[in-house]
Amino acid sequence: LTELLFDLGLENHIVGVTRYCVHPGEKVKKLLKVGGTKRILIDRVKQLEPDWILANQEENRKEDVEKLCSLANVYVSRIRHFGDLYQLLGDLGEIFQIPHLTVQLAEQIQQTLVKIPKAKGKKVLYLIWKNPWMTVGGDTFIHTMLQTLGFENVYGHRQRYPEVSWEDIPSPPEVVFLASEPYPFSKKEKKEIEEKWGIPALLVDGQAFSWYGSRILHVQNYLTHLVESLSE
Repeated sequence: LTELLFDLGLENHIVGVTRYCVHPGEKVKKLLKVGGTKRILIDRVKQLEPDWILANQEENRKEDVEKLCSLANVYVSRIRHFGDLYQLLGDLGEIFQIPHLTVQLAEQIQQTLVKIPKAKGKKVLYLIWKNPWMTVGGDTFIHTMLQTLGFENVYGHRQRYPEVSWEDIPSPPEVVFLASEPYPFSKKEKKEIEEKWGIPALLVDGQAFSWYGSRILHVQNYLTHLVESLSE
């Protein structure tokens, strides 16, 4: 959400961010941090006297959002697919009186998605956590990204973030994606999975799949290279 505000030209209006708001690098470092997504420093937010607070249903706790509602206007997003994203952009256009900019950004996102090649149904197991191993279901934005890029999510029939049973995977994947976030997978897990299953595992940029704002504009080349490398 923070990166999205920057890309909409609202840099001078941002008074605070979470410590997980890391883009754009140098600019966001200068902003006051109000804690993490699950540990918001409510008193610090109050001192900033914001007019609007942008929250997200998956990232922020309900009890924190309820407290923030007593301080300012709060907009809570829930992004599962691009329709939700375009609705968010439309709402931000009205809130901040920049409808022309949000329409323009939506068009840029649509054009970018068209330009990225498609993987033609390659079956993927996308892992987000270890101990227990966890993946993504069909009602998540990560699933939408996989689908949009032409991949088949082998857990797409499930909801939310199910645990993975190695003995009961519904459809054998052709490749395992090990996301860089929220769990920081490394070459250790890559080797473990490849030895256990005998199929390739790739360390992938979690932001490219889960950051639903304007991140797609910044990772077009990365996603293009990823799809092309798996199509060879």
